[in-house]
Amino acid sequence: MSKFNAQICAILFALAGIVAVVGGSLYYHNGKATFKARKTEEKATVLELVTSFVSTYSAHRVKDGKHEMPVPATYRALAFAAFNEGRKGGDVAQVEMVGVPDYEIATAPADQHAASTVSGMAKSGSTTLWSGFVGRGKAETLRTIRPVVADKQSCVTCHNRLQEGVKTWKVGDIMGAYVLDVPAAKFLSGLKREAFALGGITFLVISAIGLFLANAQRRIGEARQRAQEDRQEMLEEARKLAEQEAMNLSAEVQKINEQLRRTNKRLHENVGELKEAQDQLVKRGKLAQLGQLTATVAHEIRNPLSAVRTSAFLIERKFKEECPGIEKPLLRIGSGITRCDNIITELLDFARSRSLQLQEVDLDQWIRTLVSEQAEHLSAEIAIECHLGLDGAQVPIDPDVLSRAIINFLSNAAEAMVGKNKERPSTPTIDPKIIVATAITPRGVEISVTDNGPGITEDVMSKIMEPLFTTKSFGIGLGLPAVEKIFEQHGGGMDISSELGQGAKFTGWFPFHEEPQRLSA
Repeated sequence: MSKFNAQICAILFALAGIVAVVGGSLYYHNGKATFKARKTEEKATVLELVTSFVSTYSAHRVKDGKHEMPVPATYRALAFAAFNEGRKGGDVAQVEMVGVPDYEIATAPADQHAASTVSGMAKSGSTTLWSGFVGRGKAETLRTIRPVVADKQSCVTCHNRLQEGVKTWKVGDIMGAYVLDVPAAKFLSGLKREAFALGGITFLVISAIGLFLANAQRRIGEARQRAQEDRQEMLEEARKLAEQEAMNLSAEVQKINEQLRRTNKRLHENVGELKEAQDQLVKRGKLAQLGQLTATVAHEIRNPLSAVRTSAFLIERKFKEECPGIEKPLLRIGSGITRCDNIITELLDFARSRSLQLQEVDLDQWIRTLVSEQAEHLSAEIAIECHLGLDGAQVPIDPDVLSRAIINFLSNAAEAMVGKNKERPSTPTIDPKIIVATAITPRGVEISVTDNGPGITEDVMSKIMEPLFTTKSFGIGLGLPAVEKIFEQHGGGMDISSELGQGAKFTGWFPFHEEPQRLSA
C-alpha cells in the first residue's frame, strides 16, 4: 500500500470513528431525554392524584370537625413511608413528602440535594416542577421534585396551629415538596450498551464502505496510470517520428533556402554591379557633356573678363589722382574679377582632361610642406595637426593635380568652421582644429582631412557629390566632384563621413605599388 493510500485509509478510519462516537452519543442522550420526559410525566400525574386525594381529605376533616384525625400532611407522609417500606429492597420507585428544611412536621429531606432544592423553591416561591438525574453508577436515579403550595386557608390554619411559635404560614407559601426517585441505572446501562453497539456498527459500516471506495479509487487510479503511461509512450513515439520527419524536412528546407540565398546574393550583386555600371556610364556621360560646356563657357567668359581687368587697370592709372573716390569702386571691380577668375579656374579644373605626370615623392614630407604653405592662407584661429604615418614611403603621385585635392579638403574644413573672408557661419566652431593624416591600409595609401566643425546633415550628404550642388554663398559646387575625379585618376576614390556636432572627415585613397589609372573626364 502506498503512502498516499495509507493516509486515505487513516483518514477514513478517523472519520468513521468520529461519526460512530457522535452517533452513539446522540442515541444515548436522546434515549435518556426520552426516558426522563416519560417518567416525569408519569410522576406528575401520580402526584396530581395524590394532591387531589389529600385536598379532599383535608376538606372533609375540616367540614366534619374531626380534628383528632391526622393532619393531611402528616397523613400523606405516613402513607408514603408505608408505601416505601412495602417496596424496600427492590429496584422500584420511592416517594416522599418532605417539608421545608427546619420547618418540617413529619419528614425532612433525605439528602442534601433534596434539601437544597426544596429550600430554594421555598425562598423563591417557585412552583415549577424540577426533574433531573442524580447520583452516579448503580445509584443513578431520575428525581422529580414538585413543590406543595398552601393554596387554601384551612391548610395555613392547620399548620400554624401545629407550629405555633415556630413559623407563621400564609396562603401561597411553599410548605414542602413531593420527592419521587425512579431508579435509572439499569435503563441507562442498557442504553449505553445500545449506544456502544450502534457506534460500533456505524464504525464498521462506514469503514467498510470507505475501504471499498478507497480500493475502487485505487484500482481506478492504477488503471488511469497505466492508460497515462501507455498514452505517454505512444505520444513519445509519435513525437520522435515527428521530430525525425521535421529534421529531415528542415534539412531539405535549409538546403533549398541556402540555394535561394546564394542565388539571391548573386542576383543582388549582379543588380548592384549593373546599377553601379549604369550610374557610372550616366555620370561619365553627364560629366563629359558638363566638361565640354564648362570649358566653352570658361573660355568665352575669360576673354572679356581679361578686357575688363585691363580697362579697370587703365582707368585706375589715369583717374586715380584726379578722382580719389574712384579707388573703392575699382577695388570692388578687381575683387569681382578675381572671384570670377577663380570660378573659371574651378570650371577648367573640372573639365580639364590630361594624363597624370607621376613622380615618386616622400608623400609625408610633401604633404607637410603643402599644409604649411596653405596654413598661411587660412584663419589664424585654426589649429592644424599632421599625423603622418607613411614613414618616408616613396609614393607615385602627380603633385600639381593632387595638391588641388588636398587644398580643397583644407578649404572646405576651414570654411565649415570659421567661414571665408568676412562671411562667418551662423554658429562658428569654438577652438577649430584640422587634422591631416596619412596611413597605409589594405586598399592602399589614405590621405584624410578631419575637422571638428558642425558636421554634415543627411540631406546634404546625399547630394554633396552631385556636380553644381553647393551650400555656400560662393562657388559653383564642382570642388568635391573634381577632387573625386583626381583620386580616381590615381586609381582610387574618395570617402566622406560625418557626425552632426562632431565634425566631418574627407578621405582620399589610391593603390600603392600599382600603376594609377589614367582616366579622362
